[in-house]
Amino acid sequence: MLPTENNNPRESEDEDESFSFVSNEDESFDFISYEDCGDEEEMSENDSFGNHSDPEETFKSVVAEIFKKENYRYSFKVLTLKQLESNLQQLVLDVDDVLELGYEQSLKLLQKYEYDKYVLLEQRYTKEDALRIVEDLRNSFGNLDISTKSSDCQAWINDYVNKSTSLKWCPRDGCPLAVEAEYAEISTVKCLCSFEFCFSCDRAPHDPVPCYLLAHWLENDNHDSLKMIMCESKPCPKCRVRVQNENEKSKRWRRVMCPNVECHSLFCWRCGVLSDEVHYDCQNYERPFDYEREKLEMDFRRYSRYHKLFEEQRINLELEGILRDQIRDSLFQYLQEALNKLLECFKTLMYSYVLEFYLNEKSYTDTLEQTLKYLQDDCVKLLEAFVDLQDDYSEESIKSMQDLCVNAVKKRDSLLMICAEEIKNDNWTFDEHKFIEM
Repeated sequence: MLPTENNNPRESEDEDESFSFVSNEDESFDFISYEDCGDEEEMSENDSFGNHSDPEETFKSVVAEIFKKENYRYSFKVLTLKQLESNLQQLVLDVDDVLELGYEQSLKLLQKYEYDKYVLLEQRYTKEDALRIVEDLRNSFGNLDISTKSSDCQAWINDYVNKSTSLKWCPRDGCPLAVEAEYAEISTVKCLCSFEFCFSCDRAPHDPVPCYLLAHWLENDNHDSLKMIMCESKPCPKCRVRVQNENEKSKRWRRVMCPNVECHSLFCWRCGVLSDEVHYDCQNYERPFDYEREKLEMDFRRYSRYHKLFEEQRINLELEGILRDQIRDSLFQYLQEALNKLLECFKTLMYSYVLEFYLNEKSYTDTLEQTLKYLQDDCVKLLEAFVDLQDDYSEESIKSMQDLCVNAVKKRDSLLMICAEEIKNDNWTFDEHKFIEM
């Protein structure tokens, strides 16, 4: 049986070190679950801010309704340490009911299968086989004779959370809670401490782009270096190795040598063709079509476009401090909420451009393009409204900002739903090789 003292390095409390099973009635608060909300009806025009006497309360209700829609694809729970211990104990008891190994042996066997009782029981071990496996594993984690020391309890809980594919500690410093997801591919989750993160990769929320594509983008996104390579180097016409000519004398003579030891070809720096000792007049030379060169330049132009779009939204996110200072003295709390939603829209746009960059041309749809454009336009209008707000808190200005915010959030929600459904149904394919190869 596991001790119940909270010895999580994230939070330390003084508790009784004795063993005990923890009942749900003992919990200080129940876990929070964001379940599948299904298809929600669209908000009618009568739900706009102008039709309510209290705009702040109306804003909160509309945002809450949209939040429910945004989380239609989420299904996760936030668990305390006591709930984690209780869940682990129940797993052990379930396994022990079938194999009859004893509590400690069942716990050790569960560890081997990363605390997935279904995978373990699918092995259909006999009691003798299971005991033999446990004996072989006896030294892999330490002595199976778990003592009453609280450190033993915490070690098992940490191991349970770290190895389970459906559990993650909240990444926020000092938070002792864990998040349990129904499936490992779930996207954004929110802890009770209000910290949001991607359950799959532990990064900040990055909907709608999948984790592996974002990782590939962040690893390869180096526009300045690629631009320098494109501008200051040329491919050898024979072996295609890119050559950077830093010799001013060679530039005047227009003849360079490929640095590739297996090539060492001489070619004209100006027109890019192989040359001999007596070079022709390349001013009158019509260079043949180079497919590889043209494709490289086309790919770089395309990458530059998406890099610019990504950076524009990143810069917009950096305006948060300025915009918050501008509305800090405002008596209208919903302006802060509106700003929060604007920043979320910027993030969604930023990561949507990464997804669009990798999206296979055959998968691209007009619906995605139009929805992205509508969201971008609404974000620009809402940002301009914040910039122009200054001290003008007239009814007309507030009503205009309210409408702009609701429209932008609706577009964001629509974009996330489109992307989530297309990815879930495997309607989209992505090409990681779209980053240009020098």
